[in-house]
Amino acid sequence: THFSEWKRFYSTALHGLSKHTFFNIVQNNAECNQSLILIQDTTHHLFGAYIDDTQYWRKSRHQHCGTFDSFVFHFAGIYKAQNEHLYIHRASGQQPYYLQCNEKSITIGCGGAP
Repeated sequence: THFSEWKRFYSTALHGLSKHTFFNIVQNNAECNQSLILIQDTTHHLFGAYIDDTQYWRKSRHQHCGTFDSFVFHFAGIYKAQNEHLYIHRASGQQPYYLQCNEKSITIGCGGAP
């Protein structure tokens, strides 16, 4: 188990909805080694991903990448402070691919890639 102090490097509330800004912050920050992506949709469902190495955040990559330490997750139903229904989805064991980035999109949880 790894214990680290987590820091927020990017927030849509602070930085806007800019993929370019997101890539620049993650790629150019020496302190940003792992990524925890948290997303809350308009119906208050919470989901996200853990990416174990920021070297995979490259907007010029057109192939899928990642390791078996990466995973995606979601909470069942609407997120509440006491919600204990966390579901973690790890790699199948056949391929460790979890992330693809390019100029048009970011894909996390990449099924049958590459």
